[in-house]
Amino acid sequence: MGLQIYAPGDWIPDDGGNGRGYPIEDKPDLGEIIYDKRVQKISYITANLVAVFNEWIQSFFEPDYFKFVRIKTQSTFSDFKSFMRDIYKKEKPFMVIDPRPPEIVEDFIFAQNMLNRYNMIDPQHDNIGAKMLYSHPVLVTDLMELWYRPNRMRIEFDMMIMEQTMNRQQNVRNTLIMNARHNSKFDLWRRVPFMLPLRHIQNIANFHGFDWKSEEFLKFLNEHSQFPITKRIIGEDTANKQYQFYMEWELHIYVESPGFPAADSTENAEAIEWGARVVDSFIFSADLPMEFLFLTKKEMVGKFDRGVPEDPDAVTYISPIYADMDWPTEIGEYKLSNRIDIEVQEGDDPKLQILPVIQDFNADIYSVVKEWVDHRGKLSDLVQVRVYPNGSMRETGHILHEDGVLELTAPQMNKLYTVNMYLNLRTINLIREGQNKRYAGTVVKDQNT
Repeated sequence: MGLQIYAPGDWIPDDGGNGRGYPIEDKPDLGEIIYDKRVQKISYITANLVAVFNEWIQSFFEPDYFKFVRIKTQSTFSDFKSFMRDIYKKEKPFMVIDPRPPEIVEDFIFAQNMLNRYNMIDPQHDNIGAKMLYSHPVLVTDLMELWYRPNRMRIEFDMMIMEQTMNRQQNVRNTLIMNARHNSKFDLWRRVPFMLPLRHIQNIANFHGFDWKSEEFLKFLNEHSQFPITKRIIGEDTANKQYQFYMEWELHIYVESPGFPAADSTENAEAIEWGARVVDSFIFSADLPMEFLFLTKKEMVGKFDRGVPEDPDAVTYISPIYADMDWPTEIGEYKLSNRIDIEVQEGDDPKLQILPVIQDFNADIYSVVKEWVDHRGKLSDLVQVRVYPNGSMRETGHILHEDGVLELTAPQMNKLYTVNMYLNLRTINLIREGQNKRYAGTVVKDQNT
C-alpha cells in the first residue's frame, strides 16, 4: 500500500464531481436600483373601456343611425339630470351609456398576490419588492427601464336607446337580440392606446439627451419600446399645447351579457309617439396598466427630475375629478353668491357671459346689475369674480370685462375650472333703495302712503 504526501496547499479534496463541477465564484454586484412609480388615474382606466364599449355597441347599427350618443360621465351630475328630464323632447333616436365605477376583480391572481400581499406596508421603508414579479417591461435601455404593473378591472355598462315609435322600438330590440350575443360570455380584441406618465417620458428624454417634444425622441422611443408609442398634441394651434404619449396595446376584453334587452311596454312608457326605450347591460373585464415603474441605477438618480407637474385631466369620456376647496366666501364687502364649473375643450371660445348666472341666484339682483351695466356703470362696483383650477387654491388668469363677459387667459384644454361669483350686496341694496323712493317735490314719500 503506497502513501502519497502532499505539500501544504496542494491537496484538493474530491467533491464527487470528478472534476466536472462549475467553479464557485462571487456574483457580480448589480448595484442598487432606484425607482419612481406612478399609479394610473382612474379616469384613464375608465376611459379606455368606455371608448371600446362605445365603439363596439354602435357597430351594430348604421354609422349615422343615432342623432347623438351621450355618455353619462362626460359631464357633471347636475347636467346629466337636466338632460334626462328632457329626453322625451329631444330628437330621436339617441343612445345613453351609463358606465359604473370600475372595480377590481378580487379572485384574479394579481389581486391575490399583489393588492392583498405585496402592496406597501410602510412607504418610508418598504422597497419596490415583489411588484416586479408581476410587472412587464415597456421600454428598456442601458440607463433606465420602464415597466407597467397590470390588474384586472371590471366595469358594468347600462345602455338605453330612445326611439320615436313603438314599432321602431321593437325593431331595435329585435336587432339587438338577433345580432348581439346575449346571455353568454365571449371575448373582444381591440388595439387600445394607454397614456404614459408625462413625468416618466420627460425623464427618459433627459437621461438620453433628447428634446422630449421632438420627432427624434419619438423615433428613439419606438426603437427601444416593446409596444408602438404615439404622440398627440392637444391645442396645437394655441400657446398652451399639451403633449401626450401613448403605448398601443392589443387589449383582450372578457365580456359578459347577463340577460336580454328589455323594452318599455305601452302601459309603462305611456309614450308610444313621444319616445320608447330599449335598455340593455353588459360587463367588461380586462387587464389594464394600473401603475408605471421607472427604474434606474443609483448613480443615475441625480438626472431624475422630480419637478415635472402632474398629467392634466385630458380624457373627456368622463369628467375630470371634481373637488371643492376652501375658497373664500367673502372678499371685503363682496360676498359669495354662487359657483359655476366650466371646462374648455379644443376649439371652444374661452369667453363666457356670466351675468345670467346671477339670475339663478336672485332675479331682482340680476335686473339691478343688468340695468347698471346697460347704463355704463362700472361692473366691478357690484360684481367680482375669482377663477380657480378645480382642486387648487391658486387663481388662474382671467379678465372680467365691463359687459359681463368672463375671459380665461390661456386656459388648459379639458381642464375643469370653478368660477366663484361675489356680489356687493350693500351697494346693490343702496341702488334698489334709490329706485324704490318716490318724491313729492323734494320730499321723499313714505312707501306705505
